[in-house]
Amino acid sequence: MEKHNLFDDGSEESDLLGGEAVPEREESPEADAAESRESQDGDSRGDDPLQGFSRLDADNASDSSVTWSSVAVAVAGLLLAVLLIAFSYNAFQRADQLRGWANQTWVVSGQYSNMTNALEGTGYNPVYQITLPQDDEIGDQRFDSGMADPYIPRPGEAVEVRGEGTGEVTDDFEQSADIVLGVEDDTLQVLATEKDGKLDGGVTDRSVTQQQVKGWLWAVAGVATLGLGIAGAMWMRRRNR
Repeated sequence: MEKHNLFDDGSEESDLLGGEAVPEREESPEADAAESRESQDGDSRGDDPLQGFSRLDADNASDSSVTWSSVAVAVAGLLLAVLLIAFSYNAFQRADQLRGWANQTWVVSGQYSNMTNALEGTGYNPVYQITLPQDDEIGDQRFDSGMADPYIPRPGEAVEVRGEGTGEVTDDFEQSADIVLGVEDDTLQVLATEKDGKLDGGVTDRSVTQQQVKGWLWAVAGVATLGLGIAGAMWMRRRNR
């Protein structure tokens, strides 16, 4: 009587009780390619364990570059804004100074003629030749030129006055200057020595207003520059993300 394997159904599967050996499973080319790729990936990961850290360092470097560029723009805007605000402050300070002179002083042109020992220190002060204004009020009080004892002047008189500033040689002084004359303590005297043409021949309320306008313009420019610097930094940060 022939013995039959209960598990032998005529297929090529394994005969656990003594049937024929099961042939090896044929693998498809696609499976071989997938296994090859996995093997290569594993080899590459095994060959360079710091590869992930390298990518992380590169990303951090990129972020750092973006951060420093945006910070540089913000800092540049801040510094320029501070400079403009400083100009604004000086303009308002100048306006306050002119307000004290407005409609109460005379501005005459002075020509450098010599220098004299400074009242303080070891340097020299410039000496300017001026012509007193043709105003009857000029002769109503004493005149202190800074060069001699005060005396009663004549309107339109040519005199020498001590100018502001200290130097050692002629080139240290302005060769032409605006000389501001005003009355203090009942004495006509030199209040300031300005650059030639800076006061346009006189100080009025209009001069004060013009200086205040300059101050406001500088202030607005400073605030606008600060805002543009911040906006530019934010824009650069977004663009490089």
